[in-house]
Amino acid sequence: MLKKKWFNIIILTGCLFLFAGFMQHSSAETIKEPEVKIGEEKAIDFIVKRSPSTFTLENLTVKKDLGTIKTVNIEMPEGVGLNFFPPAGWVTYSRPNSTYFNFLLTANNSPEDVERILSGLTFSDKKTKTIKGKISITVETEAISAWNAHPDGKMHYYKFVPTGSQPLTFLEAYNAAKKERYNGLTGYLATITSAAEHDFIFDSIAKAPGWLGGTRMVNNDRTRINDEASIPTAIHNYDITAGSWYWVSGPEAGKVFFEGKTFATGFVPIGGYASWNNSPKQQPDNNGGVEYTLEFASFDSKLWNDLSYDHLSTMHNQGYYVEFSEYGNQKEVNSDACEADIPQYITVKYLDQANNEVLAPSVYAGTTFSFGEVYNTANLQKEIKGYDLVAVPANAQGKYGGEPITVTYYYVKQQLTFHIQQVILNHNAQLVIPSKGYAEIDNLAMMNPLDPESPNISYEKMNVTTQSLTTNADDYTTVTLVRNPSGQYYRITGMIPEYYESVGYVLTDIATPHSVENAKSGKPIIDTHLEKKEYWVTFYLKPITELPKPHSWGYNTNSFNNFQ
Repeated sequence: MLKKKWFNIIILTGCLFLFAGFMQHSSAETIKEPEVKIGEEKAIDFIVKRSPSTFTLENLTVKKDLGTIKTVNIEMPEGVGLNFFPPAGWVTYSRPNSTYFNFLLTANNSPEDVERILSGLTFSDKKTKTIKGKISITVETEAISAWNAHPDGKMHYYKFVPTGSQPLTFLEAYNAAKKERYNGLTGYLATITSAAEHDFIFDSIAKAPGWLGGTRMVNNDRTRINDEASIPTAIHNYDITAGSWYWVSGPEAGKVFFEGKTFATGFVPIGGYASWNNSPKQQPDNNGGVEYTLEFASFDSKLWNDLSYDHLSTMHNQGYYVEFSEYGNQKEVNSDACEADIPQYITVKYLDQANNEVLAPSVYAGTTFSFGEVYNTANLQKEIKGYDLVAVPANAQGKYGGEPITVTYYYVKQQLTFHIQQVILNHNAQLVIPSKGYAEIDNLAMMNPLDPESPNISYEKMNVTTQSLTTNADDYTTVTLVRNPSGQYYRITGMIPEYYESVGYVLTDIATPHSVENAKSGKPIIDTHLEKKEYWVTFYLKPITELPKPHSWGYNTNSFNNFQ
């Protein structure tokens, strides 16, 4: 279809030796990432703010001396949706439900424009409170399309490098592509291995005709060009008579995509992909017997054409297409991106320290917050009936970060401590002095706490054996019990032996000497709504007769440990 235009190219003999060292076959280069200088201003910076159903970007800035921005890439975790209506001049070919959006900009693309537009972005939370990860945004001054649907599961990036009035040969374009770098990846002449990739490249960046990484030529030793870092550019180093079209670089290096010098005598092998032009003449046609390199995007067509390696007419050669992807030992590292963590919820729990029983529903420290914002759960402490807080957790205060935090308030069941003694007054030798005192502690919901004998519901009873003294010796028997929250009150009943009567009792909530002069009649009642947890009780008894009586103690305990 095309008549070859010959150009006299002077090749210095010494160059043969210069390029001979580049003939060694190799895999992709390992690229050392440039170091990021401390304090260096990022091209873009922001933090993420979270609300119950959306994420927004706060404090977003774009470096003002970048110049015209041509690419914006936005990446987010699974479960996050981008809510965005691109302004004029912002075009994307990314899938609507993608987690990666690549925008190519031709208008509204000054740093100030981009800062204003991105500051208004919102993201939807599709998983409700469980999403973790980062929102990443990159701004570029080159037009680089990004495709995240490649069969290898990796990101592939593409750019067109225009050569203006000085087109490169296929071999020169190969070496130039290998010098390109993006996100730490080595460039290579683009390969197209599926209709989807073909459409994406053409739709996103193919605005001019240029080289792809396909050819029939092989080295003179009949080996294929195989992703070398650099190759000789003199045609006499190659055999142009081979009949198999293959990819010369990238992860597909060496893979045949079409068998035959012409379409009429060739075919696409199983697993291959080719999309040749068929108008006005079916390609490839090996016009003049010297067309063996691959070009596409001529005359606004995405279909392919074969050319000679040194076809320099700008009608068909205005540059070359470069692709970047992870392969070999390369790893993508995007030091220019701003990656901001989605701040995670602070969950506050209330548990029984003894068995981790949930004592109250968990709550969130907040529902709207930004990364790095301070949280404080002090106002979320709970008063739980029948329990005391063990201690304020060490992480009760802190900052929202990229990992969820659980603040656990542990509680223990409230305990009440009773110190009980019995004192016999006016004792005489005619009566046996009881060696022990007995008391009954009831947990009650009293109808009238001012009347110890009023109707009530008893939730729990405990019997206590105490010391029986003849003087105020402060010789108490100590009983500690777990507070039963069912009843608000505790009533302590002193059991009176035969031939004795009650003089009264003294109840205090501090360890102070008791005296019968302060005795009260009735039965001591303790309101557990009061915050006191420790009490001292003295029961005073005296004989009711001075006549001699035999020893008598008419109390036994039944199987329920109750006195009768």
